[in-house]
Amino acid sequence: MLFLNQFVINFTGLKEGEHSFEFDLDNKFFEHFDYNDFNSCHLKAEVNVSKKSNLLEFSFNSKGLINVNCYVSNEPFDHLIESQMKLVVKFSSELINDNEDLLILPVGSSQLNAAQYLFEMIILSLPIKIIHPGVEDGSLESETLKKLKELESNVKLWHILKEKFLKPEEIKGEHITKLQILKSQLAKQQEKLTYITELTGMKGNFTIEVKY
Repeated sequence: MLFLNQFVINFTGLKEGEHSFEFDLDNKFFEHFDYNDFNSCHLKAEVNVSKKSNLLEFSFNSKGLINVNCYVSNEPFDHLIESQMKLVVKFSSELINDNEDLLILPVGSSQLNAAQYLFEMIILSLPIKIIHPGVEDGSLESETLKKLKELESNVKLWHILKEKFLKPEEIKGEHITKLQILKSQLAKQQEKLTYITELTGMKGNFTIEVKY
């Protein structure tokens, strides 16, 4: 954990007033917290400390690029992130505290390691799904997206045929077996239909032959 010592801020020697500390964050920083979701990252972090007579006010900020795989297409891309967090530090012999924006340190404490706070601030600022901008505006071309669009089209067709030709009692929670499909009578000629779909976790490629 010697690597994280560089994020220790000794505040006892600081005069009352404003102070600023800057840090460069990359994958090595996040690996110390067993976090490996970034392909790479280059972030600038700044910690501003306002020292007062009876407390400290910390302002954490970060900005930079993370390279991640798109949630939809799995294509790697650079994503800009910014994050901010504030923390008030007070000193007391009673360490009970229910306020997440307030940190109570024992009287006589002299330093604070900013690493954990920077990590939590950045991770909590990330969206649940990070999507390539090309997916949203339609400019990204990839094999994964092509397959997803084909799958979406087949699923829509599947639902149309299911509702049109299967009896209600044959539709049980979207779980349709080959036998149920073969039981449905479709028209007056032979036809082969191949469906690729996913219904309630059931995946499969199957070809059906319907006789009229």
